[in-house]
Amino acid sequence: MQFRYCELRSLWQDSEFLTAYPKRNTKASEDEGRRTFTLSSNGNEWQQSFLNSGPFAKLLDKHRAELSKEVLKRLSEGDDFRLITPLTVYLPPERSPYGHKNDYGHVYVLAGSYNMPGAGNLSAVAALRAGAGLVTRFLPKMVTKLMPYWFLQYLGHPSRGEITLRDEIILKYVDSSWSGCRCDQAILDSLANDRSVLVVGPGMEAKDKAVVKWVLSKTNAPTVIDATALSFITPKTRLPDGAVLTPHPGEAARLLGVSTKDVQDNRIAAARELAAKYKAVIVLKGAFTIVCEDGEVSLSDIANPYLATAGSGDVLSGVIAAFIAQGMEPKAAAEAAVYIHGLAGELASDASGGEILSGDIASCLARAKAEVRNVRN
Repeated sequence: MQFRYCELRSLWQDSEFLTAYPKRNTKASEDEGRRTFTLSSNGNEWQQSFLNSGPFAKLLDKHRAELSKEVLKRLSEGDDFRLITPLTVYLPPERSPYGHKNDYGHVYVLAGSYNMPGAGNLSAVAALRAGAGLVTRFLPKMVTKLMPYWFLQYLGHPSRGEITLRDEIILKYVDSSWSGCRCDQAILDSLANDRSVLVVGPGMEAKDKAVVKWVLSKTNAPTVIDATALSFITPKTRLPDGAVLTPHPGEAARLLGVSTKDVQDNRIAAARELAAKYKAVIVLKGAFTIVCEDGEVSLSDIANPYLATAGSGDVLSGVIAAFIAQGMEPKAAAEAAVYIHGLAGELASDASGGEILSGDIASCLARAKAEVRNVRN
């Protein structure tokens, strides 16, 4: 299966030209294996050029209408943004024949709990699949006493796309709970190395607030903050340079003190406000995921409903961390991760014919990266 890409070029100058949702005129033309769609309103146009060859034509027809609707809606609100496509994202450099695992960074995963031990596994496996040289998962001894290693290891079954703990993941057992001082210091000692990146939050519980806030206040490592950890921070929380926050609309609403409807009614404005308020890179998840830093907005051209599955965000966090660990700047890493994660979901749902598990997304990450590189080359 090939995949779609969309190159969107703005031909308008005045961002105020659409003051209401427009009655749109759409026309299509074909040239040299591409189809170009033109959206026009009041004499102003946006053009979208799509690949149109082989199985890709099916995906083109599947997504064009919703993407056009989304673009026009954002224009009608006066938004300024660019689309994330294979031609606008940058991936980590391809590996050298002489490369060493330490050259590709070390991702640390502070995640999971007795009730949700698999969340950290999803982030850790995704980081490996996305190219991190090493991945370490912190595990409280309390969890391993209740669930021995062999049970954690075979919690899922690979043939069903489920995630196992994997022998490739380094385990670092810490104090009997996340709240112990020895636990905190062990985490900080690990993160002191160069090219270390932390994922924190997936699968954690309210009682883990103390350790999360303590680690965030002390570490200088770039950190991807997801899931439960987002409920522990405020604008006054000290965040390390290069922090990436990955809220879904409900989490974004809590961070802003508004309703989820308020966020969804103007997602770009919400992302900009979050970036300004928390001084971080924001990944506002959902259909056409948004990446924002310092007011600059990028909009994914992917809206796959099958990505709405338990653990999908945990996978995305691992991919973002892996790309940062390989030397990318946080915003560029977030943009690339959003696209690769979305494309992996496309590949997985095409293979399954519909619903997927988060483990399926992780399994398709390497192929998604290869597809993007093929287009860029």
